[in-house]
Amino acid sequence: DFSSDEDLIRLLYCCTPESELNYATYDIYKKTVTAAPRVFKKYIKELSSYQSYAAQFQRDLHSQKSGSSEDDTPKMSEVAARLIITGGMDASFVLNELPVEDIGFYIKELGEKIKHEEESRRLWTYLSMIPHLSKEAVRGKMRSPQTFHPFPWEAEELAEQNRRNIEKNKDTFEKFMRGELLDPNKLNWKTKK
Repeated sequence: DFSSDEDLIRLLYCCTPESELNYATYDIYKKTVTAAPRVFKKYIKELSSYQSYAAQFQRDLHSQKSGSSEDDTPKMSEVAARLIITGGMDASFVLNELPVEDIGFYIKELGEKIKHEEESRRLWTYLSMIPHLSKEAVRGKMRSPQTFHPFPWEAEELAEQNRRNIEKNKDTFEKFMRGELLDPNKLNWKTKK
């Protein structure tokens, strides 16, 4: 509880590096901090500043889909394992040197690499199957690698593109429905013989 001084002192004691505590017990730390309110305010300000800094690298819990549980949040060990095993990154770099704020960039690029590999694999599979398929199958369901085996990210991109097209053509459709684009009096109503 951040409104309770007692809880704040406990939090500060846990967050203070051991080298600064000089092996002080909690009781000694509490007496020192409460005896010097300026020091206590300084520590609170430093903790608040650090929390603001760290918050920019954390997920926004309000933007997550409703119904997702806390267990869906990946652990650092899972992220590190993915970067090392799937991404082929040096384990020493990932575990000891990789800055926390850069992890998102590496994960994003790893996802792009995986997408590219999957699309390449699909293309070669499609090309190897074409000689063995009938012309009707190629013209129908197998006319492109995307129709042969669509990926989830392609479906999302298609849905987004369709949404943008609907928004873009909304005014034209409304004008058509109001009869502003087509004048029935200017149509040639003659039938072919």
